[in-house]
Amino acid sequence: MPVQQFESDSYRIIVKNERIKSYRFLALILVLLNVAVFIFLLAYDYKRYEATAALLLLGIYFFIRSNIAKKNNQKYYIDEIMFFVLAGCWVGLQNYLLAIFCILLGVLFRVSLQKIQFVFNANGVYKLNFPKAVYEWNQFTNLMLKDKILTLDFRNNKLMQLETEREEIDEASFNQFAKQQLALQNEIIVK
Repeated sequence: MPVQQFESDSYRIIVKNERIKSYRFLALILVLLNVAVFIFLLAYDYKRYEATAALLLLGIYFFIRSNIAKKNNQKYYIDEIMFFVLAGCWVGLQNYLLAIFCILLGVLFRVSLQKIQFVFNANGVYKLNFPKAVYEWNQFTNLMLKDKILTLDFRNNKLMQLETEREEIDEASFNQFAKQQLALQNEIIVK
C-alpha cells in the first residue's frame, strides 16, 4: 500500500488509544484459555504429545520475548505473534478452524494497538488508521487543540475530544489554521 503524501502545510496529530489496556487484557485471557485447553488435552493419550509440544512452544516463545523485554527495560505484553504461535499449535493438533481463528485474532489485535493518527490540511481531515475516514471541513462547526486535547465538533452534533500524545505541535498555529479552514468553508456555504 503506498504511503499517502500530504502537503508541508499540514498537521499530523497522534491521539492516545484509550482502549489498549482492555485489548491487552482480552488478549491475555484468550491466550490463557488456549493454554488451559492444551493442559486439558494432556489428559488424553491421543493428543498428549501434540499438547505437550504446543505448551513447550508457547513457553519457549514467552521466555524469549520476556527476556528481550527485560534486556530493553520494557514491560512484556502479549503481542500479535503469540496468536500466530497459537495458530501453529492448533495446526499441529489438526484443528484448522481454531488456527484460522487465532490468525484472525492476531491480525485484529495488531490493528487495535495502532496509534490513532489524524492529518489536517487544506483539503480536509484524514484519519489514517483502520477504519480510515476522510472528513471535509464543512462537516465541522469547530475544531481546536488546547492543553493536549483535540476537540472535533461536527455539524451533526457529534463531539469528539481526544487526548494527544506528547507531540510538539504549536497549538496557536494549529488553531489559527483550523479557524481559517472553517472560515473558508463558511464563506463557501454562504455563497
